[in-house]
Formats: sequence, C-alpha cells, structure tokens
Amino acid sequence: MGKKVGDTVVLQLSKAFDKDRIEYITKDLGLANDKDAAKKYFQLTITKLTLIENAN
Repeated sequence: MGKKVGDTVVLQLSKAFDKDRIEYITKDLGLANDKDAAKKYFQLTITKLTLIENAN
C-alpha cells in the first residue's frame, strides 16, 4: 500500500471487509446497533507498523 506511520486512510467498511468482519468491527466500535454503520466512511490513522514473520 505504500503507507507509513502518520498516514491516514479513508474507507467504507462494506467495501473493505466481508460481512462477518463488519459485524465484529462495528461491535468493537460500539456501533452494533447502527444498521448503516457499514455504509459510513471511516478515517484511520496509522500509528504503528509491524512485521510478523513465519517461524518456518
């Protein structure tokens, strides 16, 4: 994606995630009762980047 710490990304949950993930994310954000939450746009700011390598 070419993003770095401090960059922002604007996304719409319904276009970025599948239905199961959207339900989990909206619940985590306290928006589980908002039936239109997946259609809204969210601005995410990158605060940390990490690399996870497989132990194999």
